[in-house]
Amino acid sequence: MHDYGGLAIFILQIAPFLPLPTPALVGIGMVAKVSKIGILVGCLSGKLLQLTGGAYMTQMLVEGKTLAQFLEEKYGITDEIVAEIRAKKKK
Repeated sequence: MHDYGGLAIFILQIAPFLPLPTPALVGIGMVAKVSKIGILVGCLSGKLLQLTGGAYMTQMLVEGKTLAQFLEEKYGITDEIVAEIRAKKKK
């Protein structure tokens, strides 16, 4: 893991089937004797890819709609339903 340590940290960071928090990845890297810069680059690049990929996919999903339009189309939640829920919470 010495030679490919940063790459392994990167892959573990973006693996959707194995959600590991960043501190766990740092611990794994330290135990595997990966260089500190390898751990840093692996974690940061993995997190960057995860977050930008998620933002891009969300943007593609909503296709320029507002939140209200998206919720109404996807789940049938209208402004009237939201007003009813708010009225019930006030009571």
